[in-house]
Amino acid sequence: MNDPVSRALDEIQSALNQLQVQFCIVGSLASSARGVPRATMDIDLLTRISRNQADRLAATLGATWSVDVQAARDALEHGRAFNIFNLPAGLKFDFFPAFDDFHSAQLERATTMALADGTVRCPVASAFTESHVDPRS
Repeated sequence: MNDPVSRALDEIQSALNQLQVQFCIVGSLASSARGVPRATMDIDLLTRISRNQADRLAATLGATWSVDVQAARDALEHGRAFNIFNLPAGLKFDFFPAFDDFHSAQLERATTMALADGTVRCPVASAFTESHVDPRS
């Protein structure tokens, strides 16, 4: 795996799986994976990470990641997003806490897809559509 994005995704997925944190990719990367390309400078994750898991996330990821544990704990306490950084790739990961029924549905409906260079398979939020929305508008 030579692609730095793939390496970072693999590391974050391994850490979240080790901590048994349910997550899925959302935002621009999910949109692009589903066929609607969008430029992005970060990777968005919808997670069920708890405030008490922030320090374990930092420890599990190790020294190649920058995690402000106190900022993450504070954000999660108030239901807000926080971010972490993969230093080798220069990538920012935004963690959005799942706290309502819509988020639960997103996590449950996520399907595994190949991302980045195709070597990493992650859960990706499904596309949202409504039958009454005209795609031409």
